[in-house]
Amino acid sequence: MLEPIRIKTFEARRLEKGNNKYQLWDFLITALAISIGASFWFDLSDELIQLREAVSQQAAKREVIKNAKV
Repeated sequence: MLEPIRIKTFEARRLEKGNNKYQLWDFLITALAISIGASFWFDLSDELIQLREAVSQQAAKREVIKNAKV
């Protein structure tokens, strides 16, 4: 009988015994994010929300212009 192909996910590879390089990167990225501070992340999320609103407004304007030409 054939064995099923087992594909290891990233999480499974990360949790294997002796695979500490992923744990080190996780720790460094988390430490960097914490060191930047909450105000940075709040400001960044606010900028992304404003960008999303601007893009949706531009799309609405293009749709109005497109419909006006027809």
